[in-house]
Amino acid sequence: MAGLEPSRSALPKLGALVLLVLVLIAGVLFSRQMIGTQRASQAPAGALRLAIAPLAELKAFKPMPFEVTVRTPDGLPLEGAAVRFDLTMPDMEMPLNRFDALPVPGQPGVYRGEGNFTMGGRWQIEATAKHGDRSGVATELVEISTR
Repeated sequence: MAGLEPSRSALPKLGALVLLVLVLIAGVLFSRQMIGTQRASQAPAGALRLAIAPLAELKAFKPMPFEVTVRTPDGLPLEGAAVRFDLTMPDMEMPLNRFDALPVPGQPGVYRGEGNFTMGGRWQIEATAKHGDRSGVATELVEISTR
């Protein structure tokens, strides 16, 4: 059946389309954030240093535990900081989604809190710590699944 076979001029276009689909799939898989991913803040000199660590697989519609480690500019664990998380969607306006993180007993400089992603999509997790006249911020972009 000659009518079902692609013409020679269509083969390069089909190959380019398949390549594009593979690149898109690879990009989506690469952008997924996994359990325990940490990123340290890019802090200016003298600022507190923070590292965010989600404590479970990130999903929408259920409470998610978060942990942040706060350190002095010299790298020492910092106790007594006021720490909070903000969850925002960079691509759309959402109501304030903020929660506090409390110190973890027996783990100097470690703070935990719990928040909810209200829908699937691209979210930014931002942790902010303040102690006296010093502060620090760490952010991480994540893709949230509804499954």
